[in-house]
Amino acid sequence: MKKFLPLSLLFLLAACSSDDDATVNPAYIVNKWYITGTTFSQDNTNYDEGYIPCETDYYEFSADYKFREIGVSQCSETVYSESEYSINGNQVTRNNYSTEIVALSKNQMKIKEQVRYFVTPVDPVIETVIVTYKPVSLQ
Repeated sequence: MKKFLPLSLLFLLAACSSDDDATVNPAYIVNKWYITGTTFSQDNTNYDEGYIPCETDYYEFSADYKFREIGVSQCSETVYSESEYSINGNQVTRNNYSTEIVALSKNQMKIKEQVRYFVTPVDPVIETVIVTYKPVSLQ
């Protein structure tokens, strides 16, 4: 569960846009993905312990454009959220929230977005974050 929270926050907190016209292959996003690292303002946090069956949370993009956040504990799965998604160029959107796909292949996905968090109750910090994922199917 410790790895699940970052993407949940990223999807809920703020949107990111890009002038980049890169297009990704939408077929590559159809998979179950788990977080392997996060880069906050050039400070890379890599915590790839590999996919551990019955313990690792993941995100699922299906071929019928459904997105699910799945929490896993003791081989029991809990769907935290479910929505539709769309891909336009290098932007993936769900629930009117868009993020930029920086890299997408069969073996890795990187998503860039901005997050807002509070260090003090009144002063928000906004940072650009790149989250790296690997597909569950490679394990």
